[in-house]
Amino acid sequence: MKELKRIINSASGFTLIELLIVIVVIGILAGVVLAVINPVATQYKANQTVLRTNVEKACLALHSCGATTTRATRCDTADEIGVIWPPSAPAAGGTTDAQWCIDTDGNEAACSAAPASGDGNTVYVWGDIDNPLATGGARCRYYCGYNFTSSQTVSLTMSAVAANQGCTLD
Repeated sequence: MKELKRIINSASGFTLIELLIVIVVIGILAGVVLAVINPVATQYKANQTVLRTNVEKACLALHSCGATTTRATRCDTADEIGVIWPPSAPAAGGTTDAQWCIDTDGNEAACSAAPASGDGNTVYVWGDIDNPLATGGARCRYYCGYNFTSSQTVSLTMSAVAANQGCTLD
């Protein structure tokens, strides 16, 4: 009986390099598609970064003002600390607005939209942004402060609620 011999002239299949190139191309395309599909998240992250940076710069101005005076009433408005704050403007899925306040008990949550009468000893600079990706009207709040009695600064911080809403200090 005759033996059937199989003759293989060439190897078939893909090399490892070819497979890796295909995986990289698919990864790049997936990243582009995700950025296009979710522009709200991208815009929100950009707005959040701008707000955080604006609050941080206003904090530097507040701390500088606090270093030159012992009276909170001399550093409780944007003009007095030399800051031109951007106006409240609609942003993707929400608004950005900055608020100034003086608070006597050091609790930033008690701050109102306008500066208090000047009887306090701590000035806080804070800014909020609506989070369009969270439910229930979640907001990110960044704030800092200066205590004129003790000459202590409050570094840029997020409110406790903000930490659970996708807000970051990076």
